[in-house]
Amino acid sequence: MRSVGHLIPCRHAGPQQFWKDFKKITRGDLPVGVRENIAYISTDPRDSLAFGSPLQVLSAACMFAATGRSGAGFSPRELAAEMGIETLLNQPIRTLSGGESVKLALAKALAVSGTSSKLVVSSPFSWLSQSNRIFFDRALDSYHQQQVPTEILALEGEDDLAPIQSEPFRRGDVAKPTFCLVFAGARLAIGSPVNAVSDEQLYARVADFNGKLVSPCLLAGENGQGKSLLAKSLTGAVTVRGRAVIKSSRVTGRARLLFQDVITQTLLRSFNQIVSSVKAHRRDRTEKVYQKLYRACETQPGDSGAGSAARPRTLFEIKLILIAVRLAERPPALILDEPDWGLSRPDAISLVTAAISTAHGLDVPVILISHKPWWQPIVGSILNVKKVPLNAGDGPFEIRLEQV
Repeated sequence: MRSVGHLIPCRHAGPQQFWKDFKKITRGDLPVGVRENIAYISTDPRDSLAFGSPLQVLSAACMFAATGRSGAGFSPRELAAEMGIETLLNQPIRTLSGGESVKLALAKALAVSGTSSKLVVSSPFSWLSQSNRIFFDRALDSYHQQQVPTEILALEGEDDLAPIQSEPFRRGDVAKPTFCLVFAGARLAIGSPVNAVSDEQLYARVADFNGKLVSPCLLAGENGQGKSLLAKSLTGAVTVRGRAVIKSSRVTGRARLLFQDVITQTLLRSFNQIVSSVKAHRRDRTEKVYQKLYRACETQPGDSGAGSAARPRTLFEIKLILIAVRLAERPPALILDEPDWGLSRPDAISLVTAAISTAHGLDVPVILISHKPWWQPIVGSILNVKKVPLNAGDGPFEIRLEQV
């Protein structure tokens, strides 16, 4: 926020803090970040993506860049090819994966590199898989070549590619639940069309799969392979034709999900508002599960009591309470989508291991979605996820699962 002139309000500490930050943007003269043409990619890359599709975002960036430099510069399609997103140009922004959104934001930053006074990038390694880090390097090189200052803000260990140590997790470990994952004739809606009147609703296919898995199960794959779309299909967050079912030893039904974009999932609610939204008959159980999660954390996220004006609730605590709300229902499975987002490596490990041990204590299987190699030593099973393009008329693509 300070680096770009307070253009990005805080969204995880409730509406009061959000509007307090928002006033800093609207008060007085044009904000510094706008006046000085600072290019930025925030912790949530969608903060700088204001249009409906990648083509619209890149077209606007190219038009802006053309007003400040001699020569034609990049075209939108050249930028897309440079960042490996040429097949996504007409896809709605809201359907892009986290990694795809970062690559689009990098393409936009690349377009305006000749007209910017500075580039600020926050937590780029939380979103990009190892093979996609080359696109971050390309954007950075462009700014270096033009001698434009760059500022990279990173959380401790977010760029670390070493697997975690499994020994701390194994202490006091309980039996690992098993579950069945079934996809049969499944077609998953890919968001809603940009033009709701003339555009057709698109459905991605999922290759039939029926497997018995051990918790925690890791859904692994590169950026944009459909991991989050699969998770949303299993929780009822997207329209599904056919079957997408999880069967645990206790119950069959919809799993519960902690979004990768957890800020959006809070709906701008504070910690206490999230607790208050829980149905009365389940509130005591939720608070007990939260306390179990809190005690299971290797790193302490803060005071376990009520937050205060002096110490607002942290993102760590927001994630803990969202997990507690979901575990209190004892669903067929709990899905954690890129749970390290917004956390340092030590805190991410603490959160994930606490969630797994608490869920297992409630006989709830856990599905972990990540492109990072951190989690492999502690998982009970692995599913590789791969997106395969289809011929015209068969749908945009098919998602295939391979059990390792």
